[in-house]
Amino acid sequence: SERDVAIGSVGTLESLAQKIPVTVRLPVIVAMMIFAAAVSSTQTAILVMSRQAERQAETLGHVYLDGLSAAVLPHVRSGDDESVGSVLEQALEFHEGVVDRRLVFLDNDLNVRAEALRAGEDAVPELPAELALSETGTLPMSSDGGMWIWRGLHADGVKMGTVAADLDLSAFQESPRQLRWLLLLFDLVFSLACAVIGFFMV
Repeated sequence: SERDVAIGSVGTLESLAQKIPVTVRLPVIVAMMIFAAAVSSTQTAILVMSRQAERQAETLGHVYLDGLSAAVLPHVRSGDDESVGSVLEQALEFHEGVVDRRLVFLDNDLNVRAEALRAGEDAVPELPAELALSETGTLPMSSDGGMWIWRGLHADGVKMGTVAADLDLSAFQESPRQLRWLLLLFDLVFSLACAVIGFFMV
């Protein structure tokens, strides 16, 4: 049966391991432990770095919405949707650091009152369904570097609507991605070197 075959394979491995001298087995085990410890510690650091980069991207998005909200608020108060749309269109012209793909102002019922779409976009980025779940939020960065972020717009304690933006942060994503690959390559080489040194020392 399959169980008998598995038991037989384990027994074969054990018998082969017992045939290897202790002077070889012990250094191999130590080398494997050194390699595993070095790789796991670096991978943990890379994971922490990735999460930190995501938090920085969210902070950058909120800073962007600060300026956009301040620019559209006077026109929202006066109910001038055309001027709100003009402000959103002008915001698309400035993209030194953050490239905005779609900017939207919605009323309290989540109806689009004004919007602006960057020229050259192959498809209109769809509004996320999560808009209806929270007044303020951020979606995780997608594989193409896009990230939706939105915030309720208030004046004198009264909610006037919601400002939402689809931001292209791929430029900020590329550098950390390259750094992660370099760290991974260095980690493997360094861990292997430590394992080999540990093997001969033992």
